[in-house]
Amino acid sequence: MLAEVRHGFERAYKPLWRRSVIAQGTDVTAEHATRSCIVFAPHPDDESLGCGGLIARKRDAGTAVRVVVASNGARSHITSSDLDLAAVRASEVAEACRILGVEPDDLVQLGFPDGELAGFEDALVGRIADEIDEHHPDDVLVTTTRDWHPDHQALGRAVRRAVARTSWAPRLLEYPIYWWVEGPWRRREGRTRWSYGAGYAADTVTAFAAPTVHLVATGHYLTTKRRAIAAHRSQLQPLELDREWAVIDRSMRAALTGRYEVLLPVDAVRDQPTSANDAPSTLRPTTSV
Repeated sequence: MLAEVRHGFERAYKPLWRRSVIAQGTDVTAEHATRSCIVFAPHPDDESLGCGGLIARKRDAGTAVRVVVASNGARSHITSSDLDLAAVRASEVAEACRILGVEPDDLVQLGFPDGELAGFEDALVGRIADEIDEHHPDDVLVTTTRDWHPDHQALGRAVRRAVARTSWAPRLLEYPIYWWVEGPWRRREGRTRWSYGAGYAADTVTAFAAPTVHLVATGHYLTTKRRAIAAHRSQLQPLELDREWAVIDRSMRAALTGRYEVLLPVDAVRDQPTSANDAPSTLRPTTSV
């Protein structure tokens, strides 16, 4: 009963919260079109879901964009031995990036194990720092540490650490996925009912004091973004009909294909958790997206 009430409240609250965040944001669309960038994505599809419109806008302006995908995405679903999901997802992200205008040589797939990025964080820091120092982007984009997903948080931490140590000094921006889709409530598994309720209420109230937010209009690039998302077919429809197959549902796609893409500026030197112990709770047991 309580869960039903909470879900009903969240359905009504999330659109109001998103509108509040956007109302407090700054439209930086024109500025971003000509700033080169590297987009770091924890899984194949995060680049399209989080900032596909921005990537397409930059490439249409002739601006350099490099996409680095950290994991192979192989654990988004349990498959038969006949299906090489890592190969499928590698092909899908290549097609999505082609649609967005990214040159083939500017897509890098690091191939770390899906769901285990926290265990490879130090290695990621080195690879990320090398990318930044070699390509000198104006901006670096990565999934926000506000997302509950462990891989999203691990890559966000790794990028913060890498930017803080590189000889080149790009601007760091985080793009939200789960934070934007599911709302500002932090995961609090294992808490008592009362402590959970108090934390949930605090998150609900303080959410309207939004962080600094940059907004990039999707405009006519929204069609391109939707095509790029559709290229990730394994995340949108079952590849094996005899197995359970979670998909990115309509509500998630709708939340991530609105009028704006949201970016959260980060001070990489001041604001960097250095381990999983410094991040919010990540006990939700899933590895997809």
